[in-house]
Amino acid sequence: MSEVIAYAESYSAKGFVFNWNEAMTFGWDVGFMGTPRVKYDGVNGVIKMLKHHIDLIYQTSTDPMYGLTTNYMTYKIEQVIVDGDLAYVVIYGG
Repeated sequence: MSEVIAYAESYSAKGFVFNWNEAMTFGWDVGFMGTPRVKYDGVNGVIKMLKHHIDLIYQTSTDPMYGLTTNYMTYKIEQVIVDGDLAYVVIYGG
């Protein structure tokens, strides 16, 4: 997780702030891009996919094509169980 957190924080160089929100939890009231699983993707695959999700959150937050734009987003990375498998998810916007 620390590698993905550092990656999200590196967006500050582009003028975009990812703000960790410890109170957020995975559920219907937050956005997420997917739940890569260690079993299928391996640790490196999960890290790569979570970084890709950070990229997508940045893209949809800053591109007027998707509606209102922002330079700030709350987020959190959580470990979850999906269909009995260990998975990780970047949640945002809660």
